[in-house]
Amino acid sequence: MSLTAKLNVAFFAVVLITGSAMGYLAWLLQHNNKTVTTEILGSAKALRAAAQGRAANIRMESMVHLYALDHKKESFDAKEAADEAFSASVDEALGYIKKLPNNAELLKKLDAVDHADHTYCHPVETKLMALIGKGENAKALDVINNEYVPGRKKFEASFDEFTQAIAAYNDAQMAILNERSVKGVQTGMTMIGVVFLFGLFISSRLGKFMRGTIAGMARRLGDTLQEYQKELVEGVEAMGCLLYTS
Repeated sequence: MSLTAKLNVAFFAVVLITGSAMGYLAWLLQHNNKTVTTEILGSAKALRAAAQGRAANIRMESMVHLYALDHKKESFDAKEAADEAFSASVDEALGYIKKLPNNAELLKKLDAVDHADHTYCHPVETKLMALIGKGENAKALDVINNEYVPGRKKFEASFDEFTQAIAAYNDAQMAILNERSVKGVQTGMTMIGVVFLFGLFISSRLGKFMRGTIAGMARRLGDTLQEYQKELVEGVEAMGCLLYTS
């Protein structure tokens, strides 16, 4: 194989391996960006919305107790506003969760929260507000102690499971991203190392080829010089004989 052919082979081999390495790293970067923007960022936003919903729900509970004490419209309105804020936050969290892959467990936990709210909290709060509005404080107190407080504990346990599931999902996606990134860097470095070693090998082979070529050229040049020297000596001897005979 000629020197030009070997150089072409070496060049295209290095370009092919380097291009493969760069393509793989580009794919990995794009895949990781999708994981960050979809799974990690989406679950983080869902967790933030859930935290806001929990805060609104706690505020709503406080307003229920306050309304039971002061019977003021402001307390009732504050309770209703907190209830609306809670619903909005849960809807926001649901919107983010629906966009997440492998979200079945999160949706199941959110359904449990909705079930707990409509079973233990919302109907009891409605009954409680009506009793307080009628001035039936004794009955209202009985509902608070025997229905509302126990129901709230069940609801809070369900909501805690929901937020913990979102946090676990986020942590799992972070772990997957980190593991994939480490493996990707290792694979990329391995491919770059292969390019480097291949380049050294080609350089070594080309070096031997060039040294052989130069040695051959030197041998041919030496042979030519020897032939020239021989012809020169023979010419001088012939001229000497010619001068002697004349």
